[in-house]
Amino acid sequence: MSTPDALKPTISRFQELQAEFEAAVDSHQQLVSQLSENQQVQKEFARLEPDARVYKRTGPVLLPQDFAEANDNVNKRIEFIQKEL
Repeated sequence: MSTPDALKPTISRFQELQAEFEAAVDSHQQLVSQLSENQQVQKEFARLEPDARVYKRTGPVLLPQDFAEANDNVNKRIEFIQKEL
């Protein structure tokens, strides 16, 4: 049974909306995952002393990073992700 010509534009629009919805859900899931990861890092930072040595992974290399700077970066990422959500 063929689709009437009058329904084809509606079906096409529905498929476009469905694709947009799936992309939005994927984006939301990715942001939730990133938020969870950053909150875990924030909890670990809370357990460290202010003069603790922390490292940032850049590719295959671990580079030393100032604890206060790393902590600020994580807090800013959390704020940004929460705004995006």
